[in-house]
Amino acid sequence: MTFRRASVVVVCVLAAHAAGAQESPHAFVGAQLLPITQPPIENGVLVVHEGKIVAVGPANTPIPSGATRHDASGRVIMPGFVDTHSHLGGPWAADGSEP
Repeated sequence: MTFRRASVVVVCVLAAHAAGAQESPHAFVGAQLLPITQPPIENGVLVVHEGKIVAVGPANTPIPSGATRHDASGRVIMPGFVDTHSHLGGPWAADGSEP
């Protein structure tokens, strides 16, 4: 897995979230899924709706009717991954920020 490839998928998920209220679900199909608390899933399905993950599973995972499908073949998605890096005290504070 390359950082660039994973970054592209993260950007796709964030773009879908930033699209507003996300009236219809978005399904990312064909990717290798690396759930944080489960074993890897080859050729998986990730469904996101209203900014939340609503389904993660193998290729036969049901996709809601009306969902926008995104071909993520050859990509890696890490549903549930949380990046806690922040600059809460301003850019000068970096990792020395107070909680």
